Amino acid sequence: MCTGDIYVPNCLLDWDEGNTTFKAGQVASLFILIKDVYNNTFSTENGRSDFFQFSVISNSSEFANLSVSSESDSGHEIIQFVPFTAGRLFLQVGNVDDTQITGSPFALYVVPGTYIHRCYNYNISDC
Repeated sequence: MCTGDIYVPNCLLDWDEGNTTFKAGQVASLFILIKDVYNNTFSTENGRSDFFQFSVISNSSEFANLSVSSESDSGHEIIQFVPFTAGRLFLQVGNVDDTQITGSPFALYVVPGTYIHRCYNYNISDC
């Protein structure tokens, strides 16, 4: 099988362990399964280890330390961030041309928690 170019509308988003509720100050993670126009998955198994820089836009700017990393073995990209204001947020996930992953915007809930100031503007692994 030979995969084509990344096709953003076919990519699939999944929350870490299906969890869409986070405490303020807790790292939130979501996984994007990279797909092409024919719905083939990208992975090192099929010879593709492409990295795609997804765009993440929120209805609120109340999160910090947005990072995108790749797990090329599994064909996933991981988006992590630290929300710090309680409430319901919506994340639009797509590319810079405003093409969105099917199902976007994605809702998440942030409940009150302790925001650790040292996490702001630092490496997310330090939080």
